[in-house]
Amino acid sequence: MASRALVYFLFASAFAVVTVHCNSEGDALNAWKNNLSDPNGILQSWDPTIVNPCTWLHITCNSENSVTRVDLGSAGLQGPLVPELGVLRNLQYLQVYNNNITGSIPAEIGNLTNLISLDLYLNQLSGHIPSFLGNLKSLMFLRLNNNNLTGSIPIGFSQLILYGNLRIMNVANNSLAGTVHPTKSTRDALYALRRAVKDPLGVLKSWDPTLVDPCTWFHVTCDSDNRVTRLDLGNGKLSGKLVPELGKLERLQYLELYMNDLVGPMPKELGGLKSLVSLDLYHNNLTGSIPSSLSNLSNLKFLRLNSNRLVGRIPRQLTKLGNLKILDVSNNDLCGTFPTSGSFSKFTEESFVNNPRLEGPELMGFVRYNVGGDCK
Repeated sequence: MASRALVYFLFASAFAVVTVHCNSEGDALNAWKNNLSDPNGILQSWDPTIVNPCTWLHITCNSENSVTRVDLGSAGLQGPLVPELGVLRNLQYLQVYNNNITGSIPAEIGNLTNLISLDLYLNQLSGHIPSFLGNLKSLMFLRLNNNNLTGSIPIGFSQLILYGNLRIMNVANNSLAGTVHPTKSTRDALYALRRAVKDPLGVLKSWDPTLVDPCTWFHVTCDSDNRVTRLDLGNGKLSGKLVPELGKLERLQYLELYMNDLVGPMPKELGGLKSLVSLDLYHNNLTGSIPSSLSNLSNLKFLRLNSNRLVGRIPRQLTKLGNLKILDVSNNDLCGTFPTSGSFSKFTEESFVNNPRLEGPELMGFVRYNVGGDCK
């Protein structure tokens, strides 16, 4: 008799735990339902007299009867989100996009530490983005675009990108005053390049301008401040032109665009890349002259422009690039003489070969640099 009582007690205790767990989540969801207008009857099955919300439509639970998904996208719902949603501690997907959800995003959403996807886009949400969302270390997809959100983007979002799992973030089409580093100008600069080139291999497919942070794009590397430091697009079969907007990438250290089919001139704005260490544009079809503005790149160590169709003189100003270690302008159509002073004094003729109109080294005291036939 005692053993039967013990079994009953254990069963009742276990049932009580599940019931309490389910009731708290059911109560939270019912609190939300009571604040919503539901003209399409989407929430009709959300019956508070049923202990387990796992039987409700648009709700998914795990094996322990805890809510893991709420799928209410494009449901015609009207009304606010409620703080009680923060009770759903095992929730992984909160899909409430394309409704008429109003009011602010409750700070309690930051308690949903198992959340993977938060999709609240295409609603009428207002107020600030809660800084507590930076607590969502498991978050991979954050889409808040097309609302009426104001204020700035919490700095914690940068940490989710750099050290967390966040892969997609879209906060476009709001009234936000700031952006996560990198700035809008950085994103726009990269997307200007995206628009200017053809990409038959889909190398730039991830370069989505609606994503605030280009550090999530493939072939882009950022520093700890989330500023772009590398573009690695060598041998990408890209065709088209370089764009002046690239000069806005003030932290860029490596511009690797070798072995593509880039055409047209080198923008003089590349001379604004004061942090640049390596400029690799070799094996393309670039034309025009080498911009003298490249002489502003005081940190430049590697300058490889070989195997293009560049013309004109080698700018004498480049001799003041004191950190330059590697120079290759071979296999072009450069003309005149090449400088031999300053940093150029350590380069051999191998750096200049196969330029049919190039007359050889500058002979100081005998051949003046700016003299010598038709050199354009």
